[in-house]
Amino acid sequence: MPETTFFTTSPGRRIKKLDNLFIKLLGSSMRNLQRLWALRVLNYISFPITAPTGTGKTVFGLIISLYLAEYKKKKSYLIFPTSILVKENHERLINFLKKAGFDLRIIAYHGDINEKEKETLKQKITDFEYNILITTNQFISKNFNLLRGKRFDYIFVDDVDALLKASKNVEKVLSL
Repeated sequence: MPETTFFTTSPGRRIKKLDNLFIKLLGSSMRNLQRLWALRVLNYISFPITAPTGTGKTVFGLIISLYLAEYKKKKSYLIFPTSILVKENHERLINFLKKAGFDLRIIAYHGDINEKEKETLKQKITDFEYNILITTNQFISKNFNLLRGKRFDYIFVDDVDALLKASKNVEKVLSL
């Protein structure tokens, strides 16, 4: 039976499809914790992830954003505390994208790009011309006007503590 809509597909089938993507990209299935997180995301349940380093939180955030964009046509916003992490995770996403054979538009906005490129990216962000947006916490503070009114289906904040340092950013993220 073909998958028709998000809600008519059983959770088991959605998890299996996501697990197949993990296998394709990483060579192994999701960990048990990642399965639990996946069930929550796929059932639209917001939640914080508190787990030790090395449990696969960031990899999960990246892969679920690809899954949602490719199979569910959902928009994702990935927020990292530094430009270095934005660049590093953008590269990881691009590698995953190639490996999966997906044709998605990913925008990574960080402080190390030139002014001309920044203006081009800001216009694409304004026009919502992407499947996945990756920025720093600081981007939200300085450029929220570009995001105002946008609705994201999935928001992944890599370091919530860094986001919480600016309480206005929390309100802004929740509005998205």
